[in-house]
Amino acid sequence: MKLILNLRVVFSGLILLLPVFAYADGFTRGVFQLSNAEHHNQYEFIATYPASKKSERLIVWPETCTPLQTKQYQTNDVVTQTYLIDCVVPLVSGDIIIVPYQVDAAIFELQLDAWQSKTIISSRKGGFQLVLQINQTIDKALTSIANNYLFQGVMHIWLGWDHLAFVFCLCLLAVGFRQLCWTITAFTIGHSVSMALSFFKLVNISIPPVEAIIALSIVLIAREAWFQINHRNQPNKAQRIRMSIVVALFGLIHGLGFASALENIGVAANERIPALIFFNLGVETGQIVFVAMIFALMALLGKVQKAQIFAQLTLICVGSAGSFWVLERVFSFDW
Repeated sequence: MKLILNLRVVFSGLILLLPVFAYADGFTRGVFQLSNAEHHNQYEFIATYPASKKSERLIVWPETCTPLQTKQYQTNDVVTQTYLIDCVVPLVSGDIIIVPYQVDAAIFELQLDAWQSKTIISSRKGGFQLVLQINQTIDKALTSIANNYLFQGVMHIWLGWDHLAFVFCLCLLAVGFRQLCWTITAFTIGHSVSMALSFFKLVNISIPPVEAIIALSIVLIAREAWFQINHRNQPNKAQRIRMSIVVALFGLIHGLGFASALENIGVAANERIPALIFFNLGVETGQIVFVAMIFALMALLGKVQKAQIFAQLTLICVGSAGSFWVLERVFSFDW
């Protein structure tokens, strides 16, 4: 009877995780481009964003502008909308376009005659305000850069289900708070090194295989955590060192994924170093908060003697999700 009940719980957990399977990384981005059209005072605006972020609300144009023509098409899960807008007077620096799509970050690329700029904007309630800026070379305040990329880093780790799944397994794998600190530190060192190398193009590896290996790392570390939870072995010093090395190597793989995410949100040439630093700090901040929550939850469940059953059920779900992601990502390769 107990076996049947446990199987029902596991099956229910897997059903709840089905929406997660298709979206291992929940961080969403939109790219918006504005350029001159053929006729005077007419402009082309292109919006590219995930299909899941469609909105019934319309784009709000500057007061002097009206849309003349709209085209839309969808490729896989990405929507592209092209607008031809006509303005009574030319657009000037400071004009604002408001888009309603609830993506986590927006890249606004502007090319109007001699004007060229690329701006990264964090999420706001109700959408984004795309502000026309004349000169990209004007340096932003360090506090503005820090706030932007810290936020992007925290959101990437919190909405990246695959990275969270891996860190969750690390929490269950470690025996005691001290080993947990060493394990998380090894993972942090690994992904920080590879993230910097990849972001500055010192290492150039195709991302699809990296994403598949990240998913495989979840399966492998979930297996190790499963044996640790069920056998309750106290690892010796050699085993702890070996595990730290393995986790650091997995961290190198995850760091390549972090670098790809940072590159995808777009980084101005004069912001690359602070962007890397603060994005990485954001990832670490989100990771520390998540680890603290899991550690506190396990301690609470331990008091009522439910920690082991919780760990077993969640590891089954995490291992199943990781296996699904491996297959999904391998079959999505452009062979």
